[in-house]
Amino acid sequence: MNLLAIAVLLVFVALPGATALIRPTALFSIVDRFKSRKGRYASGAIRIFMGSIFWISAESSLDPETIQIVAVVLIIAGVLVFLFGQERFEKMLSWFGSWPPIAVRAWGVIALALAVWLIGLF
Repeated sequence: MNLLAIAVLLVFVALPGATALIRPTALFSIVDRFKSRKGRYASGAIRIFMGSIFWISAESSLDPETIQIVAVVLIIAGVLVFLFGQERFEKMLSWFGSWPPIAVRAWGVIALALAVWLIGLF
């Protein structure tokens, strides 16, 4: 299960973080694809999926409580995406899309650092 958790971290945290760091405009084009209703559902489902994988994998990590906290936060975030409604979701994505590239790069650094830290716990 640890390999699955690490793969999820790499695909959904490290890869977007690296993209934000290297080519922020590429990340904006990915974000634009999520503005549809299907994109909102996918966004919520991805968060719930990640949280579930972390919850299942927590016991085999070096710090199960931290991984479980991250799992709960992700699951709550996923449920909130479903509850926000399409208009609010699109506003949030538009807000993110208006960030200057340096802010997106800073977010990328934070995402990469978080991914490396979490992978280290597995």
